[in-house]
Amino acid sequence: MSSPPNPIPELPQIIDTTPLMTPPPPEPLPASVENPVWTGWDVAALAVVTVAIIVFFSLTLALAEMLLWFPKLSFTEVAALPMVIVPAQIVAYAVVILIMQRIASRSGSGPQRELHWNWPQAWAAYLFGGLALAIALQGFAQLLPMPKNLPIDEFFKTRLEAYLLSIFGITFAPLLEELYFRGFMYPVVDRWLYEILSSPRRTRIARTLLLLAAAWGYAVQWLPNMAQILVASILGVAAGVLFLVRITGEQHSVRDRFVLPIAGFAAWSAVAHAVHGRALFAATGVLLLVALALTVIVVRRPDSERVPLLAIVGAIGVTAFAFALIHGAQLTYSWGPVLVIFLVGVTFTAVRAIKQSVAATLLMHMAYNGTITVALFFASDLNFIHSALRC
Repeated sequence: MSSPPNPIPELPQIIDTTPLMTPPPPEPLPASVENPVWTGWDVAALAVVTVAIIVFFSLTLALAEMLLWFPKLSFTEVAALPMVIVPAQIVAYAVVILIMQRIASRSGSGPQRELHWNWPQAWAAYLFGGLALAIALQGFAQLLPMPKNLPIDEFFKTRLEAYLLSIFGITFAPLLEELYFRGFMYPVVDRWLYEILSSPRRTRIARTLLLLAAAWGYAVQWLPNMAQILVASILGVAAGVLFLVRITGEQHSVRDRFVLPIAGFAAWSAVAHAVHGRALFAATGVLLLVALALTVIVVRRPDSERVPLLAIVGAIGVTAFAFALIHGAQLTYSWGPVLVIFLVGVTFTAVRAIKQSVAATLLMHMAYNGTITVALFFASDLNFIHSALRC
């Protein structure tokens, strides 16, 4: 007997026609909200890379100059010379600017467009604006308590060092700072704040973290000096490890909501270690004011049309605050000069937000630094003349 070729009848295939449940696409950002191709982690990585490159070139150049020209000085003394620090920063800044160009070229539309370079037609007006800002803020600074001696004064001991620092301060320094703060940081903070302010839950979380950070700064200062450094280092290493796990793990199992708070508390621990007294009080006051503003937003939800404007205002403040902190070491974190730098940052970032032009803020920055430099040279010449007359 022969059996049929297929004694077991095939079961009919059941095709599931139920549509797949796909997550809804994210809502498009309003036209007024920045949407750069880079992320906040790129901005943080740029800061770390910049410091690392500066340290590398500083150590290399210090070793070379000690062997060639300063054999009687120690390595630490040579590394602190302006003739080492400034050239090393110039080379490092050039390398970092090339890295910035590569990051801004990801979309293929060109780095100038992504960075909102936009050279202004009335460029002379921005030079005049930087000059006027310098004069106005120097007048305002006379009303504030200013330290008699600042670390930056060490760079003006000789005319060669003064000229070298002046050229650097009018060219390379404004270029890198404007590209970093107004080109890279501001648009990321603007988008980030818009996403926070658009969600009541995220707004409440941000307010809670700010209040905890305000208390954390003073808690850190109760610790011994080495313990403060240890706490900041442990938190920084933890944030770095979590970030590496995040970018290398499957499906990004470690999310930003875990990494960002730890990184923020690590940074705030470093701030609490570096600043004291009125400076820490002022910095903590900024956190409390922001937390208060977020509380108002939680209680009275603004219209959706106002959220982008609030994000812009907040991004201007955050960018200016970071800009002031970067310059704080040169000013011994005295609240008077740091406040002046904060106001400078607010002005530059506001111009960037309104005019959508980093080139405009660069012109203002160069004119501002140039005006301060000319005033310093004029004051030093007057001091020299007065000393000669006394003799």
